[in-house]
Amino acid sequence: MSLSLGFAPSAWASDPAPAKPAAKGKEAPKAVERPTRTFGEEPMFYFDAERRPFTEPFHKTDLEDYYLCRGILGQWYRELLVEEVNGLLESLALEKVDGHTCAVRLIKTKLGKKRPIVAVDLYPTSDAMRSCILGDKCSHMRSAVMYVSKDKTLYRSYIITDGAKHVNKNFCLTNKGEVLAEQPCWRHFN
Repeated sequence: MSLSLGFAPSAWASDPAPAKPAAKGKEAPKAVERPTRTFGEEPMFYFDAERRPFTEPFHKTDLEDYYLCRGILGQWYRELLVEEVNGLLESLALEKVDGHTCAVRLIKTKLGKKRPIVAVDLYPTSDAMRSCILGDKCSHMRSAVMYVSKDKTLYRSYIITDGAKHVNKNFCLTNKGEVLAEQPCWRHFN
């Protein structure tokens, strides 16, 4: 009889049973991949204590810093934002986004603790992203701005524009993805 001490991670209900060792001469069964949604395991953003990414921005202005989403935005959170904005875009009959062309935008503020406002900008194409960030006009904005209420609940304000179709809409969504108002969250709560 032997006693083994060590770390064994707790199993999830959706995890497959551990693979049995292969018999001599037989190949071990392949592991089943974990679900891609990892609520709670991965942070929404990879920021330091000052709400800044650990990388340098790819573009800076006097008021905003832009970062590529990869490595800064949790994958599950990006998927959630894409799902929410595509639902709003569908209701407006506008071009959807896939989440691959994405930037995290930090907006400088002098309010509160002087930490930046966080926005995630999703673009239908790389040309639209280039035009919005580097150009003078942004005709296809799909932006989620994080808003924390006084009771510390996270809400998301979506700004959706389409210059060709003359659309300029704002939505406030709850942390469960339900439309709370057709205006920015900061205006809805103040």
